[in-house]
Amino acid sequence: MEENNILNQIQNQNTVISKSSQHMNYYKYGFFLMIFALVSLVTFVFFQQKNDQNNAQNKEEAIVTTVPFSNDGQTRVSPTTDPYSNWKTYSNEIFSFRYPPTWDTHIVGQLPSHALMVAPQEKIDDVKKIQGGFGGGKFLTFTIDYRDAPPDIKTNEYQTVTTESIVVGGVTGTKYNVDIIQDSPGVEKGDKVITIIVKVNNVYINADLLDMNYLNEFNQIISTFKFK
Repeated sequence: MEENNILNQIQNQNTVISKSSQHMNYYKYGFFLMIFALVSLVTFVFFQQKNDQNNAQNKEEAIVTTVPFSNDGQTRVSPTTDPYSNWKTYSNEIFSFRYPPTWDTHIVGQLPSHALMVAPQEKIDDVKKIQGGFGGGKFLTFTIDYRDAPPDIKTNEYQTVTTESIVVGGVTGTKYNVDIIQDSPGVEKGDKVITIIVKVNNVYINADLLDMNYLNEFNQIISTFKFK
């Protein structure tokens, strides 16, 4: 009888020890899981902050490269430079425009059909040497005149003409692209001419580019036109 009681006590103690061991294992697993979760959280927060810092730095660098700063740390608005600041200015009672510093203007022809020649200085000098009258031609480079009625520019046996709208000085006009297909006074077959006509205060402003070598300057001058 005593032996049975002793065996039962030993078995009960072993059961208690086994349960205690199981609890200890649960505690260990829980502790390791908590440590793992904590490490994961810290790692996530660290890399998230690092990413936010990189994004902020990139934005700051983008701002620095596009917005100038003065020595006192104040933001300065970048001034818009005038590409024609050193250009000359022509002005009359109807319009004004600017032209390159190495160019000049000169009245050619006789009233009432005279025109304003706009060209490099050497071409102006050459025209001034001509004695007597002369017709138009490529050597005049670029001319401007104004009249009460628009010129009749259309396709014929000497030229083919295409048109498009253009805005000059805030006013919509017509641009005529003329291809010369037969020799005629002042032009030769294969030449090209651009004519821009704008109506301002019942006056038709007529601008002719006669020498396509100066197309870039012509477009720049046209872009500076202002009407009064």
